[in-house]
Amino acid sequence: MNQAWDKLLDEELTRADRVAILGVGNERKGDDAAGVLCVALIRRMLTAVRPDVLIINGGAAPENETGHIRKYKPSHVLVIDAGLGGHAPGTIFVVDPKAVSVDDLSTHHLPLSLLLRYLEVSLECRVICLAIEPRLIAMDHGLSNEVKRGVAALAERVVGLLERKPLL
Repeated sequence: MNQAWDKLLDEELTRADRVAILGVGNERKGDDAAGVLCVALIRRMLTAVRPDVLIINGGAAPENETGHIRKYKPSHVLVIDAGLGGHAPGTIFVVDPKAVSVDDLSTHHLPLSLLLRYLEVSLECRVICLAIEPRLIAMDHGLSNEVKRGVAALAERVVGLLERKPLL
């Protein structure tokens, strides 16, 4: 794989001491569920208990989990969400927190840009945000096939990198 998100994950997760993985999204809004379904898949796919990994379903109000993340004291936080980046549906891409406007439309209680900046400043750790381009975000729709493939690819890559790391 030669994609920017894959290279970034490889570099960051390889050197991470403690990783918090936060899935964001609303499971009742079609492809908006990508982040929470991805972390659920990561949790199921991990073959060993990893005290160096905290997996959290942040749902539509991920800001409610910041205290839990702070208590864990991660060196890295990986946030996974659905995001509009102008890509084909199912495409995984890196979100630059500095490039996300505070007033960007969000399906979450708090704009993702504020959450990312808050985590970075308050936890003094590396925050990485990956998004999966949605096809449809609408109430009571299921996940599109393209986003299912993106979720599976991202979960497989994260698990592969984590399981390659020795337990401390």
